[in-house]
Formats: sequence, C-alpha cells, structure tokens
Amino acid sequence: MNNKPIGNKITLAHRILVFAERFRELPAVSWVISTGAVTIFAALQAVAFPNFKGTPALLAYGGVLVLSVLAAGWYAVRRPSLSQRMLEARRHYNAGCIAFEDKRYGVAIDEFKLACEKDPDNYSHLSRYGRACLRLGRYHEAIAVLTQSHDVAPTKEDKLGARRNRGLAALVVNNFGLAHSDFTEYLDTNKKTAVVFRLRALVYLATGDLREAETDARKAVSLAPGLSSVHATLAAVLASSGDTKGARKAVNQANTCDHEKAESLYALAQAHAKLGDSDEALRRLKKAVQVDPKFGPRAALDVLFAGLSCDGHRFEEAIDIGGAMAVGSLEGDD
Repeated sequence: MNNKPIGNKITLAHRILVFAERFRELPAVSWVISTGAVTIFAALQAVAFPNFKGTPALLAYGGVLVLSVLAAGWYAVRRPSLSQRMLEARRHYNAGCIAFEDKRYGVAIDEFKLACEKDPDNYSHLSRYGRACLRLGRYHEAIAVLTQSHDVAPTKEDKLGARRNRGLAALVVNNFGLAHSDFTEYLDTNKKTAVVFRLRALVYLATGDLREAETDARKAVSLAPGLSSVHATLAAVLASSGDTKGARKAVNQANTCDHEKAESLYALAQAHAKLGDSDEALRRLKKAVQVDPKFGPRAALDVLFAGLSCDGHRFEEAIDIGGAMAVGSLEGDD
C-alpha cells in the first residue's frame, strides 16, 4: 500500500477541470434552490401579502428566480468538486496510514474519520478507520465503522475481513451473538484459521456451550499446535467442564510453547482463573497487561474473570495500566 502523501500542486488543466466539475451539479442545485425559494415566497405572499398580485408579483417572482440562480452559482463555486473531495480524502487517508504505522492511533483515527467524511463509501478508508479504533480500544466505535466497511466491501474476502475484525470488537464488549455470527461466517470460508476457532471457542465458553467450545478449542490446537494461547484456551474449556486433569495437561503444554507473549499470558490467566488458581491467574494477568496495556480494560469486561474481580483490590492492581496508553492489536486483527 502506498502511504506517501499526495502533493498539493494542481496544474492549470486540473483547475479548469475542477471548475467545470463544479458546474455539472449546477442544474440540480439550481432547481432545488429555486423551487425552495419560490415555494417560500408564495407561502409568504399568501399569508402576509394576499393583495400583492399582477405585474409587481410577477416581477417579484422573477427577482426570486434570479437570486436563486445566483445563489446556486455561488454554491457551485464554493463547494469542492467530486475530484477535489476524493483528493482531500486520499490525503487524509495517507496521513492516517502513516500515523497508523507509527502507532499514533489517535491521530490515525482523526485522519481516517476525515477521509470517510469526504469519501463515505470507500472500503479501504472505513477498514483502516475500524482497525485503528480496535488498536485504541474504542470497540463500540469499531463495531459501527466495521459494519459500514462490511456493507460497502467490494469483494467477499473484504467482507469476511470486516466480519473478523468486527467479531474481535464484539467479543471484547461481550456482544456474543454478533461475535459468534461474524466468526462463524468467517470460518465457513477460512476453515484453517486457528486463531478464529480459538476466539469462537471463547464465545461458546462465555455462553456456556461447553461441548462446542471444546470442539473449537481442539480444532484450534490441531491447526496450530505450537501456539501457546490455543492450549491455554483448551485448558479453560476443560476446567469449565470439570476435567481438571485434562486442563492441567493443556496448561503444561501451553507452557512448553512461547508463552511470554501478551496474548498467551492473557489466555493462561483465563485458564488459571477457571482452574481456581487465583494467585497464578492474577500474576499472569498482571504480566500480560505490562507487556500490552490493552489487556487491562479488556480484562475488566471479561466474563471469564468474574471470580477474580471479586477480589477487588488485587484484581484492580493487576489490570492497572499505570497511565500507559492501551494500544495494540487484538489477536490476529492484522
């Protein structure tokens, strides 16, 4: 993707084209303005000046028409043309992409929002805007934007990408119906995506469908046996089903993989919470938040930590981000 900002220099030929484009809209604009002006004038005449008729009235109507056409012309001159709006949208999009790559997600969101205002049906602009919201923890805003992104997506692959990212946001805010729908739609086409099987397993676990949760968790393990988080999620599911021995075995397997990443630490915290190991769960959770502050506010919403949150002081201490900006991707949103 080319993130290089577009220059500000506009050639004379382009200026002429822009001027001509403005007046393409003049007939429609003139009709709307003239119709509105005449209607208002007629209503005013009927109510306030019922005796105002004949030649003076016709001249007045003519004056209203002339003024409305002049107003339409002024509007056409002042209003940016379509190509100008597209150019401005692209500039904001490029600036947003640069900020996104620099992890200045607040700036990126502002730029992408401006790009979407100039070009509201552009999938790329909406998709990046939604992903930036995910990075900054603005999950409800992400859901709204990614819904728009899905609706205007030009290909099935793009629609599925929007669903996958929206499902991530929905899972965090405990909108399990939407998360399940999005993950299922994605997996119907992408049947070998371990991360999404793991995430759907968490949806099933949160809603109490333990059989389906175990099926998805084991599928995730079979697809990515070297990923610590999938073993940790299987452990949480087995613990919830009463299979403590199986859960301990899955935790041990998770620890043989790379378990120092934030996602793995967080998943292991979930597993230990379901096993009743409060101290270990809090230790892993605190470390996950230290590695990636986004897990602090996420943990506060996580139903799998309902037991831990009862220990108010220690739980609050574990998820305290210490003034750090809660940024970073949800698992697999890139």
